[in-house]
Amino acid sequence: MGALEYEYLIRRAHHCGRYGVEGANADEYRALERSSGLYSTALNEIENNLPRTWNADIKDLAFNYGKNAGEISTFIRIAIEKVQSDLENQLTEEQQNELENCKADLNEPTIDQIDNVIERAQAIMLEHGLYPG
Repeated sequence: MGALEYEYLIRRAHHCGRYGVEGANADEYRALERSSGLYSTALNEIENNLPRTWNADIKDLAFNYGKNAGEISTFIRIAIEKVQSDLENQLTEEQQNELENCKADLNEPTIDQIDNVIERAQAIMLEHGLYPG
C-alpha cells in the first residue's frame, strides 16, 4: 500500500476530491511513512549498537510515529464508518463483519496494520462501485 491508496480510500468513502474532507491527502500518509522510517532506523541503530543517523531522541521519534499512525487510523475509521452508514442495507454480513474487523485492527495501529486495513476496506468499497469524487 502507499500514500495514493490511502488518499483514494478516504476519497472513495466521502466521494470527494483531494482536500474534500480532512485527511483526504496523500501527504498525510507520507508523514506517517517518514516518521515510521525514522523510528525504525533509530530503533535498529540502538538495538545493534550502530552509530546514530539522527540525533533525535528515540522517545520523540516513537511519539511522532504514534501520533501520525493515530491520525491516519482515525481518518480511515471515519471513512469506514461513513461507508457502513451509506451502504447499510447493501453490505453483506461478511462485508459488514470485515469492516468491523478493519476498525478493530486500527485500535493500536502500526503502518503494516494500516496498510492491511486499507487493502481490505478498499476491496469492499470497489465491490460497491465507490470511486473518488
